[in-house]
Amino acid sequence: HIIRKNNPEFEIFTFTSAKELLEKIKENWQPEIAILDIEMAGEDGISLAGKLNQIVPKCRIIFLTSYIVHAPEVYCTRHSWFVVKNRADEFLEPAIDKALSSLKEEAISSTGILVREKGKKTLVPVKDILYIGKTG
Repeated sequence: HIIRKNNPEFEIFTFTSAKELLEKIKENWQPEIAILDIEMAGEDGISLAGKLNQIVPKCRIIFLTSYIVHAPEVYCTRHSWFVVKNRADEFLEPAIDKALSSLKEEAISSTGILVREKGKKTLVPVKDILYIGKTG
């Protein structure tokens, strides 16, 4: 299992339906990354992603599907990546890395502002910022 092999520290949950996932979220559980199939019993993964965008906005979504025909539809949601199952060995790991990187950057930005200058990154804590203005 590619997810467990490369990320043994993750707590991984699997769900057999969108309803089951949404019930778990109602118990005050907040997924950080959701890997969703598009064609599912009961509710399609794209509409489920839309719900997750609303109720767990920090959750990063990766679509993993056999149906490339749905690629344009996923852009109705906020998602990190679209992976076709027959290329999962090649693309799932980079998709997870991108989602993790996005989560890390969001966590940093909530404590300060990341300033990039001449290839160097500096985190300026919010408490140290008096004024922000546009130059140029």
